[in-house]
This record gives sequence, structure tokens and C-alpha cells, in this order.
Amino acid sequence: MHYGRSSYAYSKPFITWIDNDFKGWIDFTFLICYATGIIYSGVLGDRVDIKKLYTIGLFLSALSYIAIGLLGIYEIHNKWALLVLLGLNGTF
Repeated sequence: MHYGRSSYAYSKPFITWIDNDFKGWIDFTFLICYATGIIYSGVLGDRVDIKKLYTIGLFLSALSYIAIGLLGIYEIHNKWALLVLLGLNGTF
């Protein structure tokens, strides 16, 4: 999870097509989803096999990062898509 938090923080200065106010909303969304994801992961970790939980979480996190990468490759400058994808990544 640490890499998920760091990669966006390091790339923020280079994302010039989003204003700083909306970058704050992206941070807020990611951190709220991250906090609730930790709570639900703890509850699920007590009830489900931990290996399955980690596997599913890493897979879904990887899918969200692939989608974020595809936004950049195809130069899709949609700030709402980035907000949703980073929020989903925080959840996993």
C-alpha cells in the first residue's frame, strides 16, 4: 500500500492539467477510501483466508493502476476518472 500512496504524491507536480484544488480532492478521496478499506480489510481478514484476501486486493489494486496508466498513455485528461480510479485503489 505504501507504493500506492507514494506514486501519486511524487507525480502531483507533473500533473499540470489539474488545478491544485482538485488535487486536494483527489488526495481526500484516496485517503478516505484508504481508511475505510483498512477497516473493512481488518474485518474481512478475520473471516476470510488471508491469502485470498491479499491476492484479491493486490489484483484489484493492480487493475486500478493499469487503468490509471492507460489514462496517461492515451492522453485522456479526465480528472474525474483519475479521482474515481485512485479512490478505488485506496479501497483495495
